Amino acid sequence: MNVYDELKRLNADIVMRDLADLKPNPKNPRKATKEAIEKLAESIKKHPYFFKARPILLSDRTGELVIIGGERRFDACLLLGMKQAPTIILHGLTEAQEDEIMIRDNTHAAFGMKTNSRSGGKMS
Repeated sequence: MNVYDELKRLNADIVMRDLADLKPNPKNPRKATKEAIEKLAESIKKHPYFFKARPILLSDRTGELVIIGGERRFDACLLLGMKQAPTIILHGLTEAQEDEIMIRDNTHAAFGMKTNSRSGGKMS
């Protein structure tokens, strides 16, 4: 079962939230290239219904709304000047569960796409 099937099972609600309230995950080692973010932003403009179908996943474990899935979508929203984005808060996750979701999201995002590590290295 993938994370989106699990969200359906949990009846998690998609809620529009202010981007200013979301915090990028400091543990996320991957950062998309500027070109990848621009391409995603263009896709969001052309196909907003698809964007709404893939909300940004958040954890509230630390008391903040930390992005654990969809950091590229978050960056694209900022590039577009958007104020809000569709999100889902996953309550009660352990740090290990957050890491698993983040790794799966990074793996999905990296499929066929070049990204930069936040530490400066390149990954494909």
